[in-house]
Amino acid sequence: MPLEAEDPEEAWADESIPLNPVNHLMTHLPKDRRCEVCVQAKLYETPHRRRENQREAIRDARDVEEPSEYLEKVACDHIILRNEPGFRGECYSFVIVDRFTGYAGIFPLKSKTADEVESSFRKFCGRRRPGIVIVGSDRAPEILAAIRALGFNSEPSAPRQAIHNPFAESFIRTLTGMTASVLLQAGLSHEYWPLAHKYLEWSYSITAIANKESTKTCFEKVHGYAFEGFKVPFGALVWIKSEDQMSFEPKGEGALFLGAEITDGMKFKGLYLTWPLQNFLEKSFKQKVVRTLAVPPGPWRFPAKIGKPIEIEQPGQPGYLGDSKDSNVEQDIDWFIAEVEGLG
Repeated sequence: MPLEAEDPEEAWADESIPLNPVNHLMTHLPKDRRCEVCVQAKLYETPHRRRENQREAIRDARDVEEPSEYLEKVACDHIILRNEPGFRGECYSFVIVDRFTGYAGIFPLKSKTADEVESSFRKFCGRRRPGIVIVGSDRAPEILAAIRALGFNSEPSAPRQAIHNPFAESFIRTLTGMTASVLLQAGLSHEYWPLAHKYLEWSYSITAIANKESTKTCFEKVHGYAFEGFKVPFGALVWIKSEDQMSFEPKGEGALFLGAEITDGMKFKGLYLTWPLQNFLEKSFKQKVVRTLAVPPGPWRFPAKIGKPIEIEQPGQPGYLGDSKDSNVEQDIDWFIAEVEGLG
């Protein structure tokens, strides 16, 4: 069964079902009244309900056209943020959603051009291209030009429709809620939304189920194997290997976790993206790609949350999401300063 254009953000989670701790902390899906971050970050207006289902004959006819494999049909659209640019000048995010597996590529961009769209498609598809990809989109000229250059088939929506691309728009609404949640939880300001988008490109794929009739995640459905690696919340404290340390100095330094590095074809090669704490304190963004990292014991710590701290209880094992609680601000500041100065 292919992915349906439904929005998982519309309904609250069933509170009779136990919360999957680490998965919820990584994407905040589905929204849950037991999670303070969800309640604050996802305060939407009441959504417009979709029209009634089509007649059975129409549904049957459309089922024949639905995709049956990865990269057979995709949907795409731009998120436009000209008045809310990212910290490196990004004004757009280009979203591609595979309609069969639900796998999504998210590409923060500085410009909205055909070359940028084509480059995003090439990274999403990689070398794997079964037949001709059918692309559903609006009629933006840069998207149509990129589709022609790649030799893909285009299925543009009718002009002047309120909902012109339901598959992409549904995911974008989900992405908006996830982005607000992970930024709030990490304590990072709005300008860091490009970092959140790249994190969610990875974390959504390894936690979201591909479709209603599958038990596999989007990642497993696409690649044929389950993700094996660290599952860490966005902006949480991790330890990475220090460089040029003396023999008896600590071998690890603190860093903010930014997600996994995803290569062309949306593949994971065992590398992670981090932001060293020393650079963060100096307000200098220098991303460090690492293979080796460690998760500190105890509650999840979010260094950027200093002044508005939040700790997530982690009883027993790494990756556990417990109930959030306020911690002592002065103690957190002392901890943060000692943490960085002790590793400098």
